Amino acid sequence: MPSSSNSILLDDVELKGKITEKDNIIIGCRFEGNVTAEDVTFSDRANIIGDVNANKITIEGKVKGAVTSKQLSIKQSADVEGDLITESLSIEDGAKLKIQALTKKGV
Repeated sequence: MPSSSNSILLDDVELKGKITEKDNIIIGCRFEGNVTAEDVTFSDRANIIGDVNANKITIEGKVKGAVTSKQLSIKQSADVEGDLITESLSIEDGAKLKIQALTKKGV
């Protein structure tokens, strides 16, 4: 049985390009580009400019771009700007948002 693993990028990293991860990734750095993964967590230190596509996304930091997922959770510390396309959306009080959101089945 294959096991799930986490890739982690901490706040001392700054990257540009494209990230593709088959499993889970935790991003807490400055990243400019697109992210594709099974499960993505942007920590409170994340500063992302680009599009994100994953089955499950948790945002605690700053994200600017289009976010597409089946399950999207925006935490109190988040600062999100862009388009959100998701089946399930949860937003904690205090999150900073400048968004257009579309919830639909089959994302």
